[in-house]
Order: sequence, then structure tokens, then C-alpha cells
Amino acid sequence: MAGIGFELRDLFAGKGLFRKMNAVLVSSFVTVGPSLFCMGAIAFLQVYMRRTQIRVPERELFLSLLTYAFIFSLVLTGGVALTASRYVSNRLFKGERDAILPSLYGTLLFLLAFVGAIAALFLAGLPLPVSDRVAAWYLVMLLSAIWLESVYLSAIHGHRYLAGAFIVGMLVGMGGCVGLLALHRMPESLAMLIGMDIGFAFILGAFHMKLLRSFGCFRSTLRVCLNWMSELDQYPQLPFIGFLYYVGLYSHNFTYWAGSSGRWLQGNLRFAPGYDMPSFVAILSIFPALVYLVVRFETSLATQCRIYYEMASGQGSIQDIRMAGHGLIATVESELELFMRLQLIVTLIALFIGIRVLPLIGASFQVVDVFSALTLGNFGFICLYAVCLILLYLDDRAGAFLLLAMFNVLAIGLSVLAQWMGDAFQGVGYVAAAMLTLPFALLWLSRRLGDLECRTFAHQPVYRAPSRSLLQRIHTLIPRKE
Repeated sequence: MAGIGFELRDLFAGKGLFRKMNAVLVSSFVTVGPSLFCMGAIAFLQVYMRRTQIRVPERELFLSLLTYAFIFSLVLTGGVALTASRYVSNRLFKGERDAILPSLYGTLLFLLAFVGAIAALFLAGLPLPVSDRVAAWYLVMLLSAIWLESVYLSAIHGHRYLAGAFIVGMLVGMGGCVGLLALHRMPESLAMLIGMDIGFAFILGAFHMKLLRSFGCFRSTLRVCLNWMSELDQYPQLPFIGFLYYVGLYSHNFTYWAGSSGRWLQGNLRFAPGYDMPSFVAILSIFPALVYLVVRFETSLATQCRIYYEMASGQGSIQDIRMAGHGLIATVESELELFMRLQLIVTLIALFIGIRVLPLIGASFQVVDVFSALTLGNFGFICLYAVCLILLYLDDRAGAFLLLAMFNVLAIGLSVLAQWMGDAFQGVGYVAAAMLTLPFALLWLSRRLGDLECRTFAHQPVYRAPSRSLLQRIHTLIPRKE
């Protein structure tokens, strides 16, 4: 997302309160728009369904299907999206813009076949009407495509267009839900699923039109479309890093769904009502951090990394390389310190607001306690993610993978232990996992910065043997001309 981050950063250069507020709103919609849409839809429709006295089973079914679609589309798309992000960055660095749009279609072909098959198998086991299962399957596919296209949109201009697409899409989706419910011609859960499908389809269509205008019409072969598979051979850890990041964000939810706190709904659906609500409210506390990461943190880091590695690749003397290295280390330390301070302030504000507001809307003291614990856990996790992001820029993919894997193991294990200890410890496992992993991550980063020159030069292979992974073999079987 560093590409669009440079353009968004220019928005904050304007003077005046109105310009600053406009920059904040636009940046929020561009970076976390789909997530805001899903969570805003859940909040709005919960209130609307209660006021219109929609039956509780229909409400629970819709909210569970929407939650599953949102979470598992992120989890299943994360690895492919991170790999595609690296491919797009490499193509832009080499000036090969013509290869970007074909790779989008090739990645979509692979992703939607993969996600679609898993979603179909899961939904086939639910005792629901075919219409409900088709609408839910379509929702998963739309969300997966949106997550992926968001990566490609980071390479183009037009942030106001993207923010507008989110806003109009949200209104279309909400309007579709309300309108279909008012017709009373289908079950309430199906009407709301179709309404959400309409809203996300509008957003996806607007995204795709923008990509076509930016990169031109699609003219390529299937083999060229699948060239992105070469990134899997060169960077095999990337799919697992992207996967582990989103699993880490929701691993504690999975644990509580599977444990004694969860209950069954419609056969295969598990959810924990007393844990899920504070969990989704608490995750809002990291949204400002995600905007800051794109607008300030990543752009500063990308600029310094580019300067350093250009000098190291032969464009500078030893003196220039060392000066660029000192500049990179200083940028990493100052930006990470500022990021952690700002996120701590946001966390404290979120805790203050949550403790005061949640009881006013009927939340129990236990829900408030879970919210407080998870908000603290999110502070540790988003700081861990920032460290992993730095390691990826420093080409330490193994370190990022190790840290995320360590966090996931601890989060699942300690969440199981917290459930066993009783309701008073809900959320404590997630907090403990984040706070145990973060110091280790900071120590790992400090050591990597300490031996930056050594890793840049001495750790490069003299000869890299050509790899022949399964995906590369499939790629070579495709004819060059069609």
C-alpha cells in the first residue's frame, strides 16, 4: 500500500482544518473502507432488525453468515494478496506497467477458484435453502475480489474516487437491505444477504472500472496472466505471512467459537455472542493505526529503503552506503517509536470511550471487561505487525514468518487456557500472546538493524539455483501463444 500512501500523504500537506479533515476521511475510506463497510453494516442492521422486530433466528443467521464471509475471505485472501503486492511493487519498480493488469486477472482466476471451492464445500454442509447458500457464497467471492483489487489500487491515483465508491457502495448496500426487507417477498436473512451482495458488487465494479482506466484494456495470454506465480518461487514465505497475519487477528475468536463459550447455529456455524461483539468493537481501535501505517509509516520506510538499496546495488561508495544505512536505521527507530506512542494514545482513548459508552447501550460488565482486554491485545498485535512490516522491507521474510507463527501459537494456546480458567479471564490469552511476542519482535528487529550491512552483502547467494515448484511447473505447461 505504499504506492497510494504517497498520494494520501500529499493530502495532509494542505493547510486549513477542512483540508485536514478531508484528508483523514479520504485516507480512512481508502485504507480500511471494506472493513468499515462490514462493521457499519453489522451495527446498522442490528439496530434496524431490532426496531422492525425481525425474528432472532433470522438475525443471528444473517449476522453469522456476514461475519464468516468477512473473516474467512480475509484469511483465505491474505497470502495471495501479499504475494500480489510484491509482484505489483516489482513491476512498478522496473517500469513494467503493462504486466500489472494481466497479473490481476491471473491472480483472480487462482484466488476465486481456491476460495470458491472452500466456500462451496463449507456452505454445502449447512441446512439452508439453496438461495441462502448461493447469496452467502457470492458474498465471499465479492469480498475476496475486493481485498485483492485493493492491492492493485495502491498503484494508481484517484483516492477521492475510491473513497466515493465506498460511500456510495455503503448506501447502495444499506438501501438494498432495507428495500428488500420492505417487500416481504423473501426470508429476512436472504433479503439482507442479497442487499449486501448488491453493495459490494457496486464497490467491486467501481474498483474494476478505475483499474481499466488506469492500465488500459486487457490484451494478454493466460501464460502472461500467471507470471505472478514466479513470486511464489522467489518469495515462498509471503503467502504464509499474509495468511498468518489475518489468522492472528482472529485466532482468539476461532478458539472461543470452538470452546465452551461457543454455540451451534444452523449445523456448521459456531459463534460466541458474549465474545464476538466486544471483539469486533475492540478491533476498531487499530483502524487509525492502519491509516497511519499507509500514509506516514510505510511511505517513510519505503523511501529510505529505496535510497539504501540503490546505494548498496552499486550506485554509491562505501561512505554513501553507510550514510544511507544510518538514515534507514534512524527512520525505522523514530517512526516505530512515534507509531507505538500514537497507538498507545488511541488505545487509552478507546478504553475510556468503551468503558463509558458500552454500559449505556446495554452491555454487561463482562462484555466491557472483554472489550478492555482485547483493546490492549490489539495494541500489542498492531505493533507486532508494524515490526513485521519493517522486516519485510529489510527482506527478512523468515523473521516475519517466525514472529507471526509464534504469536498464533501463543494466542491459540493461551486462549484455550483462559477459557479453562473461567469467564473472568476471557480475552486475557490474546493480551498475553501479544505482550509476550512484542518484546521478542523488538529484540529481533534490533539485531537485524545492528547487522544491516552484513545481511545486505554477506547473506546474498553467489548462485541461486532455479526452483521448480509445483506452481511453476503448471505455469510452464501453458502454451506461450494462444
